[in-house]
Amino acid sequence: MGLVLMTQTTPSVNQTVCHIREVAYSLPVAPCDRCQQPAPFFTTAERTAIDISLEHPVLLHVTVSVHHCAECEHYFRAQPPFLQRGAIYSNRVVDKAVQS
Repeated sequence: MGLVLMTQTTPSVNQTVCHIREVAYSLPVAPCDRCQQPAPFFTTAERTAIDISLEHPVLLHVTVSVHHCAECEHYFRAQPPFLQRGAIYSNRVVDKAVQS
């Protein structure tokens, strides 16, 4: 009984040329998304999103401010105007998809 070596071919991965863009959206004070009271800056958080340009996709590395509302003891992230809460694609990508 001999040793049998099995080789597995890995399928090639599709690759798309894109740029990476760093975006900071940080506010010193933001209205609480629950009680609308002013909430000061607490720390930062990061998220990733996909945007478009004329030539190719753009990968966004977005740093947003995290705020703490002392009134209702709630932590929340500042929401950039170009990106919906929990979204992976920017508003421009969504608009372009709807138009096409």
